[in-house]
Amino acid sequence: MYKVKMDGEYLYHPWDANRTISSGQLTLELGKNGTFDCDIPMENPLYNAMLQRKSIVEVIRFRMEQNRVIEENCIYRGVYINDTDGLNMQREAETDGDLVFLNESYQRPRSRTTTPQEEFSMIISSHNAQIEEFKRFIVGTVQISGAAVDRNITGYQSTKEAIEELQEAYGGYIRTRSENGQVYIDWLSDYSHQSDQDIRYGKNVIDITKYLKAEDLATRVIPLGKSVDDVPTTIKSVNNGLDYLQDEEAVKQFGIIEKTVEFTDIEDQQELKQAGADWLASNKGAMLTIEVTAADLAEVDINIEFLNIGDWVRCVARQYGIDAVMQITKMSLNILKVSNSKITLGATMQTFTQRQGGIIPAVTQAVQVSQSASRTAQEAMEIAESGGVSAITNTQIDAICQ
Repeated sequence: MYKVKMDGEYLYHPWDANRTISSGQLTLELGKNGTFDCDIPMENPLYNAMLQRKSIVEVIRFRMEQNRVIEENCIYRGVYINDTDGLNMQREAETDGDLVFLNESYQRPRSRTTTPQEEFSMIISSHNAQIEEFKRFIVGTVQISGAAVDRNITGYQSTKEAIEELQEAYGGYIRTRSENGQVYIDWLSDYSHQSDQDIRYGKNVIDITKYLKAEDLATRVIPLGKSVDDVPTTIKSVNNGLDYLQDEEAVKQFGIIEKTVEFTDIEDQQELKQAGADWLASNKGAMLTIEVTAADLAEVDINIEFLNIGDWVRCVARQYGIDAVMQITKMSLNILKVSNSKITLGATMQTFTQRQGGIIPAVTQAVQVSQSASRTAQEAMEIAESGGVSAITNTQIDAICQ
């Protein structure tokens, strides 16, 4: 279940007849700013209370057992951006996740020697000094490490641009999170949590899509090293007179597909041969990408862990040759009708198999393997939406809404 707050007051609560919305869609994506859009009827007390670029909107996920809240987390915090009033007197409100605040401050020209952790903290500190309190962040978990380097920035950068520059150099993910009334900004090297909940065909799988991308593969590579007198170093003298390396298994599957790869900093031929072998090992097969769309069964079972963006989840659909741990890359959550919510997971792997569900190598195709929702998951969600609320008394509603 979900409830929505705006500036600390309930914009929506599922058991308060006055605090209603007619639609609510939350979208979260890995490594991106989230969004939340909703339609607000004129009867809602906060209909005219929203302030563009100022009102903070929070989506809170919770669940209950025996008429008491047993778990509650803010899964989204954003700012009210735009609205449109329709003929039916509904206000269509749009919000952006709070990372948008990083566009509203600028980093001045600077010259300093810092580690990536120190630079990140200094950038956030500078941001906080320039803007209002509700746009500030506390530096939380920083998993990125590195040596101190000289950083000479001659121009003005938005805080967002400065952080993106750090990400380009060191990788990782930027996220915000709200805990105990505090808003943290984290710089993660990766998401590490593996969910206890499995995604299984016939249980909570909605769609499976496979993509086989074969145009970039190679079965034979000619590694070219540092040039001497404009002639590149080759591996002939350490490779029986041949200037190429070939993978026989890949050739059997795909034929001879030859490519040159330059390693301009390598002069030693044995080292060059190893570099070529490593490159071929990573490029000798077609890249198979699998996307699975699923329902979160934690919405209907309090004993199941909720799925979250970035989580790693085991996905099993043996009918289609899938048994892999995949990462949640996108969540589209309908907070009024949970049976319409979708979780998207993805994994990319190398394969020598010529045909995957009818996919022909050398042509990138997307094949919809399963189009209909798992009835088990769908029906369970619909039952959850229609049942249980009548047992809650008005006194309990008042207590919950406080």
